[in-house]
Amino acid sequence: MTVLTRTCWRLVPPTRLVRKFRIAQSNTYIRCNSTLVPNNNENVNAAPPKYTKIEKIILDHIKTTGPISFATYMQLCLSHPTDGYYMNPAHKVFGTGGDFITSPEISQTFGELIALWLLQEFRKSGKDVPLRLVELGPGKGTLMGDILRVIQKFEPRKQINVHLVETSPTMRELQKTHLSTPPNANVHLHWHNSLGDLLPSASEYTMLVAHEFFDALPVHILQKSKDTGFWHEVLIASNEEDKTQIKNAEIPAVENPLTGSSPIVDTPPTVETPPPPSTTSNTLPSSPTTTPLSLRRVLASKPSSIGAVLGLSSPRFSELAPGSYLEVSPAAFRIARMVGEVLAGGVGGTGASEGEGGASKDGGIKGTEGQEKEGGKETGGGEGEAAIGGCGLIIDYGGAKAYADSLRAFKNHEIVDVFLEPGHCDITANVDFAFLKEAMADLVTPLGPIPQGVFLARMGLGLRLRTLLQAAGSEARREEIHGAAMRLIDMKGMGAEYKVLGVTGGEGSWPFVQDGKQQE
Repeated sequence: MTVLTRTCWRLVPPTRLVRKFRIAQSNTYIRCNSTLVPNNNENVNAAPPKYTKIEKIILDHIKTTGPISFATYMQLCLSHPTDGYYMNPAHKVFGTGGDFITSPEISQTFGELIALWLLQEFRKSGKDVPLRLVELGPGKGTLMGDILRVIQKFEPRKQINVHLVETSPTMRELQKTHLSTPPNANVHLHWHNSLGDLLPSASEYTMLVAHEFFDALPVHILQKSKDTGFWHEVLIASNEEDKTQIKNAEIPAVENPLTGSSPIVDTPPTVETPPPPSTTSNTLPSSPTTTPLSLRRVLASKPSSIGAVLGLSSPRFSELAPGSYLEVSPAAFRIARMVGEVLAGGVGGTGASEGEGGASKDGGIKGTEGQEKEGGKETGGGEGEAAIGGCGLIIDYGGAKAYADSLRAFKNHEIVDVFLEPGHCDITANVDFAFLKEAMADLVTPLGPIPQGVFLARMGLGLRLRTLLQAAGSEARREEIHGAAMRLIDMKGMGAEYKVLGVTGGEGSWPFVQDGKQQE
């Protein structure tokens, strides 16, 4: 199997770093994946592949109904209730023993400086109210723990309701263990399956954080036809099917992918042979893998209604040249819209959209006064009451642009084929921050994105690092602390690849605004 490692996306430990390729005049890394390159892996002498449980489900689904979208594939691989990558307790997801390491696990300064920005925005608001902390995809709870420690130091008497949007029972238990220990006596924990469970609050100031959350949301992959200019969806078929005869079934009406409403009736997909590798500057063919794969990509021969809606979901997409590929996540658009609704000030209590995943499993838990759960929905005060609003940070890898071929899979800190062992690998895609901004711009003020290294440096990483180094008990510990902090801001690695998007209900704010101008 041909494998490439990466230095910043779901971070590779330095000792495992092998090499990194860059394409000339491009900020895109070459990746070994099955998204935009053919599977040159057919070997009649190879032993039949061993199917994972998710792989068997996908193959049975394809056999019954025909090719599936990459969004469906990601949803099954990552979030299947029992065998999804994030849902199966047998999978060690985080840390050196897992498939990736995240910034909060590298250095406590990451969460501390995020907390300082949140406190800065809270004090600017002039509100003397309880706090509501919301985190999307909290992992083991490391980041929220660091944020809470700082907030409790500066606001020791504040009542704090922590709302964790997490669907995995395994991860919920880890978070509960990490966050339920002292000194969090005045902290009340709540879990939700969806951000849609939370409404704008008329009694609490909301602080929201989403770190490496949007990258795991399902994406559709489209190609713009050179002949007609219409968008055709790239689908996933079985490698065992006759390459020219793909069985299809009727597709029922589906939700509008951007709003979750207004059904769209689609026609059964027909497919043609896999498209050739993209000739744009940000893709190159990968080397063939020697591992037999059960899945392959195919291109729908006709445009679909979903493809048409997604292809027109941003004015930027219409400017892409014929033949271009596009990764687009309607789930990211919907959730970014919810973020805007939750953080917006003004009339509240009625505006939040329903999210995917259903009601919270902690129905009936009471938080602070005026915040009571009713059937899993967190009410924000009576209809017509003014919502207090809040602020938020979205941190992920990507940029303020559309991506064509960023989808990739990770196993044991290495990039592997996206079709390898479905359900046993992490699957991610770069975040189009411009798309997130378009979703929320009429509700709140999105700021940035700016590189993570710039954000942390401007928020005082150097000062905080100096204090930690002085308190370190040994030279070895000082070197460890210094190295971890430098890794966060390395502009040849994660300091540049990760971006930070600020969200406020007011005007621009430091460090996103410098000399009166918003930084991007």
